[in-house]
Amino acid sequence: MLSLCGVATAATTITLSEANAIGGTSSLGTLSVSNARVDLANGRARDMTYVIEDLDFNDDGIPDPVTVVIRVEPVGLNGRITRSNSNGSFGYRGDNRASISATDERMLVSVQSISVAGGYNIAFDGFEGLSFRGYDNNDRHAFYDGDGAGTGETVGDANLTGDSIYFSTLQQTIEVGYAENLDPGDPTNDLNNGYRLASYNFVISSTEDVVAIPEPSAAAMFWIAGLGVLLRRSKSTLL
Repeated sequence: MLSLCGVATAATTITLSEANAIGGTSSLGTLSVSNARVDLANGRARDMTYVIEDLDFNDDGIPDPVTVVIRVEPVGLNGRITRSNSNGSFGYRGDNRASISATDERMLVSVQSISVAGGYNIAFDGFEGLSFRGYDNNDRHAFYDGDGAGTGETVGDANLTGDSIYFSTLQQTIEVGYAENLDPGDPTNDLNNGYRLASYNFVISSTEDVVAIPEPSAAAMFWIAGLGVLLRRSKSTLL
């Protein structure tokens, strides 16, 4: 968990970064993450639940937790989304590997639900980027779009120079897959190589004036402890 305390004005925007199967960070509040296996007709998905626990939507000092559920699911038939216990990355177990390593292996990332305790205004704005593990521009490329059909803007070795990408506009869904080498004559084109989805960033927002409830400071804790000592001494004197 990472706690970042602060105050946001009306039309609050919160970014959840490095979100994966183990954890992540939030630009406001304290984030916790859990995941669950989901069996679908075409395979097995992962539902990721992100809870920002200490947000206050009406300035009453009482937490109004925000919950966002993101699903990572197979697009091809009979696929299973896997996750790493060590680093939280997502893979695709289809033919024989727990990674995205064949042209018919694609995974779709989308929001399933978003809610806030108390029924205040909250919205999912979209995904702003993602990162990979084991990505090799010589052999593979990722693509993303909003229709889940594997069409749309393609990002290959001409545009992706590292292991991560930020989109020019927020995306409601992300789809990543495996494709043959952009240069068919390149002998390094090897479908046995694979990569994994390491993490994704997404943005949520509210029209409310949202604050993060600060954790008690060390000074405050010492003050409370000192007050307890004084009360005990006062009680002893009276006895």
